[in-house]
Amino acid sequence: MIVQKPEPQIASVVGEVKDDALLLEVEQEALQSDRIMQEYSETTFQIYPEPCDDFYDHVCSVWQKAAAEATKASGQLPGASVSTDTRLQGDMEARLLSYVADPKHTNVAPARRLYESCLDRPSTQLAPQQASEQFRKWRIGSWPRTDGGSPTDVWVFAAELMRDLGVEAFLGVALGLDPRTLDKAIVELGPPKPLFFASDISQQQVLSIFSSAARESATQLWPGNVAPANKAAEDVKVVLGALAALRLNDKGDSPDDYELMAFNSMGTGLREFLQTIFANLNNLDPTTQILTRHGRVVPRELEETVSNLPARAVLNYLGLRALLPLAPFLPDIVPLQLLHAIDVLGRPELANASVMCLRATGQALPACLAAALRSTMVTEEPKRQVWLNQLEALFLDAVKKVIWLDELSTLLVRYKMRHHRLARFSPLQGVCRQPQGAVAASPLAAFIQISKLQQRGELQQISHFPLPPTAGSPLDVWPTYKLSQQLMHIPAGLVNASVPSNSTFFALHLSRLGTRFFAALSKLLYDSTVYELETPLRFTPDAQAALDRLLDCIVQDARPLFGHHQDPSHLRLALLEQVLAIQLAFLAFRQLLGTRRIWKRDFRLAPLPDVSSDKLFFIYYALDHCELSDDLFSRHEVEAHRRLPAKQRVNVALRQSPAFARAFSCQAGAPMTATSLCQVLR
Repeated sequence: MIVQKPEPQIASVVGEVKDDALLLEVEQEALQSDRIMQEYSETTFQIYPEPCDDFYDHVCSVWQKAAAEATKASGQLPGASVSTDTRLQGDMEARLLSYVADPKHTNVAPARRLYESCLDRPSTQLAPQQASEQFRKWRIGSWPRTDGGSPTDVWVFAAELMRDLGVEAFLGVALGLDPRTLDKAIVELGPPKPLFFASDISQQQVLSIFSSAARESATQLWPGNVAPANKAAEDVKVVLGALAALRLNDKGDSPDDYELMAFNSMGTGLREFLQTIFANLNNLDPTTQILTRHGRVVPRELEETVSNLPARAVLNYLGLRALLPLAPFLPDIVPLQLLHAIDVLGRPELANASVMCLRATGQALPACLAAALRSTMVTEEPKRQVWLNQLEALFLDAVKKVIWLDELSTLLVRYKMRHHRLARFSPLQGVCRQPQGAVAASPLAAFIQISKLQQRGELQQISHFPLPPTAGSPLDVWPTYKLSQQLMHIPAGLVNASVPSNSTFFALHLSRLGTRFFAALSKLLYDSTVYELETPLRFTPDAQAALDRLLDCIVQDARPLFGHHQDPSHLRLALLEQVLAIQLAFLAFRQLLGTRRIWKRDFRLAPLPDVSSDKLFFIYYALDHCELSDDLFSRHEVEAHRRLPAKQRVNVALRQSPAFARAFSCQAGAPMTATSLCQVLR
């Protein structure tokens, strides 16, 4: 396919030609709308330390001071973060809110009805009673629980929450492609979306959010009964600690470690769990194969832990998990609302009712928010697709340059690329409609009913083909590689919507779009997986040895940049992906920058006339990762996503970039120059 290259869009005011560069009053509207670049240009390099000493601090120190000042009034919540990503997410939510709330947009009418019912605050006074009625319909019977229960009660209730609300209390359940025959679906079992982490066990502030949420919620549902509420709060802390200690999201070296497991080899609890979820949808017989992430370790350890806990305690924990998605419909319980934000965003945040109701609407009606998202970016999406097509083509071309791949291993990677789907920006193409049979008397009941029908519709796909891509949240900002669906999901939040995508200025955003995209694609550059069962394609011994040497080299160079309590060897694949991605993204930037391609001149910004385009690329890369957060947030990101802390994400990758050293004239021995250069590209 021939890909048309976007032509640069240059403002009408052109300044002098200086040092063979176009010194332009370029893209002023784009520059002014791009807040982080504007903030950096206003500092005019009055920043310490120097670029070759600590590039992250050089670029981000002023940004962090401004962010700290802006958040001072609200205080810093444990595990919270302010970053370029959080700002982009806030902008996306504002656009979605504006679109969904507008009566003229009839294509999202079902979402607007649910959203407006959620905003009906007087109805929240009856919501605790309605929540109690819902608990009576589930296996738990009532919440909080004051008496015992059985292990079967625990597993059935956990399954009901997954089936009805999509709550991953114990395990995540999804549908993937059957490795034995890709034209059929298979049940996939893996670690749950994390809510509480091993690093939180010793954090009293974090524990108090969970216990306060349980206590205050129980008091709302059972007024005047203090003892059961206090007991539920204690139970929640006990179960949280036991589950977090398993580190279910932190097993093995790779997050794409899958294997097939026979249904009858699972424990009694897990079989009960899956049978409840797929009742009347799929016949799980003893020979049914289940695709398990991290093999047999996660199911076995989880079932042992749950069986050793008091059933009453686990039921009380599950009861709290049931209330998290319902938080926007309940009276204001601040700790519960914080947990709702963690569940949706991965970090605590105090949001107003409008934002919480929008997030709840997106959980219940994801196709509606996808439709709204498509409509808000309809003019820009085709141009962004062109950029993405070019990046994909560049990656395929660059595979032969990857240092650990020989000719045979390169063929393996190209084979994988041909068999993967790329879900771009807004992959949910379904029509926004009210699920059939969704009629309820109250906002909370309507949300539960719509969510249940939505979940059932997704699970029914097990008997259909082709399996549609799952899209995740419209607020995602990181590409995700889903091996079990042979899918690379590129979220809309990957691109800064404030920058015109047919502009020269957009090329600077390849430091974000290109780097994150290439890092995700890099996961295809490793050895064969469970999806090459029939014709196992393996790296040659030489290729595997070269990869091992490279990983050791990068880890060794990165070690001084991590604290004494951090072991970079645990993150060796993430380190490699970031080092490789920044170098590929820089090559793409040099190749696709319009002023170089057309006028053979450099591109500079008028506020920074002495800063070359190469320097701008690396500055923009650092700006993209500027973050104000605590150590707790960084540890959460590592455990949940194997994502490097922001400072290491910048400095480790740039230390290994010869282009960075050239751009900023960093000499041998400088802190930002690698002691030993680990060559990733030929």
